[in-house]
Amino acid sequence: MLNKLFILVVVVMIIHPSGYSQSNSDRWSLSYNIGVTNGVAPYAPGYWSNTLGFMHTNIGGRFMFNNKFGVKADFGYDRIKNDEFGDNGQSLPFRSNYFRYSLQLTANLGRTLNFEDFTEHFGLLLHGGMGYSSNQKKGAPLFGESDGPDKDNMVNFIVGFTPQYKLNDRFTVNADIAFVHHIYQQRTWDLSAAYNDRGFDGFMANATVGVTYYFGKNTPMDWTFDPKPPSVDEVAEEVMNKLDAETLFDQLPDNDSDGIPDRLDACPGTAGVIANNGCPKSDNPNRYQSNDSINTSTNDSLPYKIGTDKSGLDPVEVEVELFDFHELHIVVGMFKKRQNATNYVEKLNKEGHDAEIVGISKGFSIVSVGSFDEITEARRRLMRAREDIIESAWMMKKMRDYE
Repeated sequence: MLNKLFILVVVVMIIHPSGYSQSNSDRWSLSYNIGVTNGVAPYAPGYWSNTLGFMHTNIGGRFMFNNKFGVKADFGYDRIKNDEFGDNGQSLPFRSNYFRYSLQLTANLGRTLNFEDFTEHFGLLLHGGMGYSSNQKKGAPLFGESDGPDKDNMVNFIVGFTPQYKLNDRFTVNADIAFVHHIYQQRTWDLSAAYNDRGFDGFMANATVGVTYYFGKNTPMDWTFDPKPPSVDEVAEEVMNKLDAETLFDQLPDNDSDGIPDRLDACPGTAGVIANNGCPKSDNPNRYQSNDSINTSTNDSLPYKIGTDKSGLDPVEVEVELFDFHELHIVVGMFKKRQNATNYVEKLNKEGHDAEIVGISKGFSIVSVGSFDEITEARRRLMRAREDIIESAWMMKKMRDYE
């Protein structure tokens, strides 16, 4: 018993993180588990053990490199005993003590599979590695003969998985199922006969429950979640929420220095007033502008109309007969001649912009590249239209009292 306690103390001393900085302390944890064991095979004729026999116990320390991968060292003990209850309680009597030391890699499947999308308390670890095992008869000296009739030494290979439930930042409870294969096992589990099969020649399974303690004061690495990149919708909404229209307005080019940005100015080369869409009071702000790519023989495209919002990101109310009954429309052109509007729609659709004629206002056919009922989506499409199609794109809204 003293030898076993000594081994446990040594393991704890080895894995205790006292020599590491505080910045690493949340990467370390210590687990203790207890449960049942099953030495599946091999046995000599007339010997076998319970399918689920008490007991198995293990203690282990773990260090996580990040929130997905780490390494653990552990020590395990199994008491393998003759079958003594149930319908098959007829094994010859024996008892052996099995000790296991292993070094394993750990993968945090909870973070790899993003469990945090639906829970922040359940986790799942996968572990596997190899080490040294010893099986010996009850009463045999711990450091006695290496391979005699009372003791057997072997190499173990272990794999298992550990569901976890987080109680708080310092403790989790867990369950663990582990499977252990051996090579170089020279005797049966009951130690009464030699066993010389090549390759993997011994098998054991453990099922336990236990508790994990995390060192340090920070959030344990097992439960540190990777920040998720915001979606396009979240980014756009944040931009809209933080948009300072006055600052944006002040930073836009204004060649005629009339306080109206060129892309909102119907007369960008001449100083004007907001009430007249950037043109002098004597000029007609609804004069026609030519668009060589549409029609070089006539001035047919109606210029951009400025609304009350200086940033140009809010809708402008227009008296319009709509073919599309959505609330908001992203306008990239208005044409007196319907054929020019149709030609422009065909050109934009070939470029992949999903354009259409959405209505008529005062005889002008309105070309839109998006119709919406929600302002955030409409603003997002408006900004893309200004970047990809024409800087003077604007947002139109049907006047409520227009019949």
